[in-house]
This record gives sequence, C-alpha cells and structure tokens, in this order.
Amino acid sequence: HEIRTPINAVVGMNEMILRESNEDNIRKYATDVKDSSVMLLNIINEREIAFKAIKLNVKHQLSKIQKKAELDYLTGLYNRGYVSELATNWLVDVKETKTPISCIAFDLDGFKAVNDLHGHLMGDKVIREVGKVCKSALSPDFVIGRYGGDEFVVLGRSSLDETVKLANVLKEVMSGMRIVVNEQSITIAASFGVSSTEDDSLNSFDELFHMADMRLYNAKQNGKNQVYAGSLK
Repeated sequence: HEIRTPINAVVGMNEMILRESNEDNIRKYATDVKDSSVMLLNIINEREIAFKAIKLNVKHQLSKIQKKAELDYLTGLYNRGYVSELATNWLVDVKETKTPISCIAFDLDGFKAVNDLHGHLMGDKVIREVGKVCKSALSPDFVIGRYGGDEFVVLGRSSLDETVKLANVLKEVMSGMRIVVNEQSITIAASFGVSSTEDDSLNSFDELFHMADMRLYNAKQNGKNQVYAGSLK
C-alpha cells in the first residue's frame, strides 16, 4: 500500500489542480477557436454578400450604359448603330431560315418648314411624337429606329408585300396626328420607301437601307405622302 504523507497529499492535489486547469484551458481554447471560426465565417459571408451586391450593381450599371448606347437620345428609339448591328445579325440567318428581311425608310414631308416657322424645339417635339406613335403601331416582329434628323428606319422579318402594308398603316397613322403649337395645329405627313432581301442583290444592311432610301426619294418625287416599293426612277 502506498503511504500517503502530507507531502504526497500536497503533490497529488497540485497534480489534480494542474490537470483540471489544463482541461479548463483546453475547453476555453476550444471555445475560443469555435467563436473565432464562427466570427470568421460571418465575416466571409458578409464580404461575399457585399461582393455579390457590388457585382450585381456593376452588372446593372453596365446594362444601363449598354442600353443607353443603343438608344437615340431624342426619341428613345433605337439608334442607327443598333439597327445596323441588328440587321447584320439577322442577315447572317437569312440563307438558313429563308425568311426575308424587309426595311422601311421614311421621313417627314415639309419638316424644314416646321423648324423654320416654329423653331427647333418644336421640331424636336414633332420627331418625338412621330417616333412614339409609330412604335405603338408596330407589332413585336418589327423594330423601329431613328436614322438621323427626321428620318426613321423600320426592320422586320417579313415579306416585301407585308412590309408595304405596314408602311401604309404608318402613313395613315401619321396622317391622323395633330400637334398643337400656340393654338395652331400641325399636321404630319411622310414619304416611305420599302426594300427587301427578296431582291437577291441586297445582302447587307447598307444595301437594304440604301434601296429603301432611294425608293423614299422616288416617293417624294411622285408627290410625297405615299409608299413606294417599285423600280427606281
């Protein structure tokens, strides 16, 4: 049998206290590690959320910038660059889909007189109103853009005959417009030229638009306020 002396008792007690102290320290250390891990995970999660928010904001801002770059500043319609790019993309698929692409070019008859008599701000108002009315008259199959000045362009995956019918609808819609300026009513009229890839010689947007523009010029020569899709004169 082990003989326990006072010294042995003290040593044993110290060993027990030391062992319990170590266990307490280990538990405290484990708790501290756990708390630190939780804190670190929370920080990581917060930073991930913040990063995702920044990423979404950047993506949103880039989308706004891209959208703004595609739109005409005055009318909110697509601009010339976007329409040209869209037509180019559509033309790539023409040979495979066999679906024709048609183009309407139109501008306002006597628009210079509006600017001269009522000023350019009123001219801008007329252009905005024409753009708004024409856009609302189009089906989702067609896209309208402002080409420049008072000239507009409409693109659609449709036949020449269907597009000529649409051009006549737009002509009638504009003929019914009345814009009041200083108690005076301004009537709107426009001339239209129509082209289509059904003509095998038209293989690019520039060619497609040029043909529509030349036919627009013919419509002007024929007396204005009409649609022309025939042979060039």
